[in-house]
Amino acid sequence: MGCLNSKAKPIVVDNNHYSWSDKDKVDPKDYTIANVKYDSVIKRPGDIAGQQFIVENCDVVLRNCISCRIMCCSQQFRSRDCKNIEIFLYCTTQPAIESCYDLTFGCFSANYKGLEDQFKKANLCVLNNNWTNIYDFTLNDEEQHWSLFSNTVKAEDYFSGIPSDNDMDLSFNWMTSVVPKTLGSMPTANGISGELCLILIIAGEQTHKTAIDLNKEMQTESEV
Repeated sequence: MGCLNSKAKPIVVDNNHYSWSDKDKVDPKDYTIANVKYDSVIKRPGDIAGQQFIVENCDVVLRNCISCRIMCCSQQFRSRDCKNIEIFLYCTTQPAIESCYDLTFGCFSANYKGLEDQFKKANLCVLNNNWTNIYDFTLNDEEQHWSLFSNTVKAEDYFSGIPSDNDMDLSFNWMTSVVPKTLGSMPTANGISGELCLILIIAGEQTHKTAIDLNKEMQTESEV
């Protein structure tokens, strides 16, 4: 029991302390790639950890950029004021471009350790790839702002200069890609000719695996 003459130390309450101040502070520089030229920038799995990531003013990406080569998977894709960009894309929504010239799109084709789990954690279905359905905000009948790679183009030929990493087991081969190779909604635009067919897969426990295996089998047969 205390008394008026007690020598116990008083309790000090910090009214300026908040719970969110205990969180690790984020340095924006760790989540931005800017003003990079003639170089490769690699972010390993876990480096971004769900933070907003910005890439701009570089020779490698999406805004105010020239002569970039990109392998990108995202829920949304936007590009503005870019020229001469080669993009191998996975996108669940309609990709949009604005004031861009000489953009060439191909289907995402890559894999590394942990990528499949990252797709699942982000609730992205690898079968839902909208990469050919480009919306051009500055559409002009007299100018062609974008095109599609030919179906015969292989992504591994475009990214052979990236250093190999045995720990990541990085590959750009479409046969091992997490995202299956697709022709998109405009097959005639990327050099496909002949008859097309619609294949229905009945829903079940193995629907996802069946669709991916069937896709790879058809792609293999088409290259024979």
